[in-house]
Amino acid sequence: MPKPRPLSLSALALCIACGSEGTSPSPASLTGKILFVAAVLNGQADIYAINPDGTGLTNITKHPAFYDRPAASPDGTRLAFYRSSTSPSDSGDIYTLAANGTNLEQVTFTDGYESSLSWRHDGGRLMFVKNSDIYTMAPDGSDTTRLTTDGMEVKTDPAWSPTGNFIVYSRYIDASLGYDLHRMTASGQNDTSLASLAGDDLSPAWSADGQSLVFVHQDAFSHLLTLDLATGDTATVTSGPVIDQTPAWSPGGDFLAFVRNPNALSASQPQEVYLLVPGSGTPVPVTSFARLKFAYASTWTNHP
Repeated sequence: MPKPRPLSLSALALCIACGSEGTSPSPASLTGKILFVAAVLNGQADIYAINPDGTGLTNITKHPAFYDRPAASPDGTRLAFYRSSTSPSDSGDIYTLAANGTNLEQVTFTDGYESSLSWRHDGGRLMFVKNSDIYTMAPDGSDTTRLTTDGMEVKTDPAWSPTGNFIVYSRYIDASLGYDLHRMTASGQNDTSLASLAGDDLSPAWSADGQSLVFVHQDAFSHLLTLDLATGDTATVTSGPVIDQTPAWSPGGDFLAFVRNPNALSASQPQEVYLLVPGSGTPVPVTSFARLKFAYASTWTNHP
């Protein structure tokens, strides 16, 4: 496998300072690890970790299976993810794993595809989607609670607010409107629509203060937008003929990691993990797979 292209922290800081207004964040806030899934096209997928400066690429799973959507516990010591035997269409289950790749535990034993995992802020509950509805459970798989009951309307990408009081998710409306962002209470009540843009709105991620969201908006291309929850205003974060996916905030809340296909007109173009300060306008690649693997489903952990 090609080595990742190291990214100098000083170079990153200079790039950010040149592209943004005001004071740029200190590179010291680039802590933790970026987690993502990488796969050979139409082949096996594994979970990887990498330092946000592009060094220290590590294959965490190393198992002949298909892995999807890793979610790090709030303390960074454990990962939860979906795993199936050979392909994403198989009926797999949810597993957890220590951040160093040891102590694998299967926590669900059911039919159906369980996806879009999210930890509550205190680590006490895991949330996931199964059969188009949203569920929560204890991290050991016990005490499963179904939050939504209208499985005919597809839901995806649920995420707990920083306090655990609310949940945002993407809900399929119809063929003309696609997916919209919705919010409900942690018990599944008071469901309301947050954004209804032409196209699909997916993968919402809360800001650290819980006042806004960053999400993926798909129409002709796929870009990152922010949504102010108080005003309902949206703002563009990324642009161009690209496909941007799965944004994840850094532990300090000032950097965004996401996956990008830099050439939306080429399906064979490698997808890489990128780093961005909102407002900088200059995403910086963190990985460099040189067509051998395709990255997707990024997240961030504060585990060193």
